Amino acid sequence: MQLQRVLGFATSVTLALGPSPTSASASQANRNLTVLDNEFTHLLPLPFEGNLTRDFLDGTTLENQTVASALANAQRTAFVSYDREFTQLIGSATLDLIVPDAPFPNGEAGIWVPDLNQVWFVTTLYGGPTKLFILFMDNSTVAEPQLISTPGYGTHIPLANPAGGYYFNGTVYLALVGTDQEPASLVAVDPKTLVVRPVVNSYFGLEMPPIDDLIVTYTNTSRGIEMHIYFSTLDLAAFGLTVGRPAAVLPNAFWKFTPETGALQPIIPRADILIPNGVAVTKDFRHLFVTDTSATASVGGGAMWNVTGSPAIYRYDLSPVDGLVSNKVLFGMTREGVSDGIKVDDKGRVWTAEYEGIVVRNSVGKVIGLFNKEVILGTQTPVAEMANFALAGNTLVLMALDKIYAVKLSETVVDPGRYTV
Repeated sequence: MQLQRVLGFATSVTLALGPSPTSASASQANRNLTVLDNEFTHLLPLPFEGNLTRDFLDGTTLENQTVASALANAQRTAFVSYDREFTQLIGSATLDLIVPDAPFPNGEAGIWVPDLNQVWFVTTLYGGPTKLFILFMDNSTVAEPQLISTPGYGTHIPLANPAGGYYFNGTVYLALVGTDQEPASLVAVDPKTLVVRPVVNSYFGLEMPPIDDLIVTYTNTSRGIEMHIYFSTLDLAAFGLTVGRPAAVLPNAFWKFTPETGALQPIIPRADILIPNGVAVTKDFRHLFVTDTSATASVGGGAMWNVTGSPAIYRYDLSPVDGLVSNKVLFGMTREGVSDGIKVDDKGRVWTAEYEGIVVRNSVGKVIGLFNKEVILGTQTPVAEMANFALAGNTLVLMALDKIYAVKLSETVVDPGRYTV
């Protein structure tokens, strides 16, 4: 769910530790990449001042001109590295504009359909009712699919405000926020026939809160293979949004639905994750990652007011037996705003859409690099944020509001085989 900045305030931090870092360099092999000394992320020469509602690169004020100049130079490049792993991942990549004038404010979902070489995405709810679009990677064209309702279910077409989604085993699963005519729901779409069928729209007669994001896993049981759909529900009032329905009765939560058994159950309560949003899974299905969008920079959810939630990424262990979760671990804290879109690549790196851009953490949670929003979106007023993206083989697809960019990486970060049983 894309957020907007509402309030800004500065925080000043003072440390009296160690020598001052002074080194940064532009990559000799790639003019689009700046390599910063990792020490900049945790040790700066005094005095300095950081701003919670501005990016690290342009919101950090220092008297040390060497470091200030290094940050300013990085601010002008598309890729910023804090670690050799990210530098190697970027290689000779460039920021390629593949859709220059998208007639819609794109920014959610980012679903790679490898069988058809497509990326499905939706528009942002801040621009009104959301719509589903398909990017055809072969020729960089975009079209709105003409969906077909399954007879007998009365599925509302157009879809009731699609948000996040996931491709698995020949099917695209979509989370629907709901409208004044239909409640929130999960639907499944055949990407070849475009036939839509409903999957979940209630819990024992109660409407689901708006459904924002989802992923799919499976387990091998004595009964055979069982698929699990994990999804997030959240009250949109926290973001000043409404879809024309009464407030949700059920509390915010992460849920699991197993189609083979018909079991729908909440697995993470709002006591653990105050404002659920993104959800992702490792390739081996051992860990589930979720985001709490209690923003650092939104009225009612920021550091000055919020005492129960954190703008953070959490990791849970996934049971190979029943798909339930355990062992909550704080994996990362969003520096600015929230972590919205979240993906986990085949090496366990966690990619998130944050106010600074697309942030990449390694498998143990260290921030190793950044796809710089200020270059991708430019300087805009009011400030715009990136909400999602897609990992498509060796390509990062960036949904940038009225544009779409592609970054060809030096390695395959997501293999299509992980999306089939």
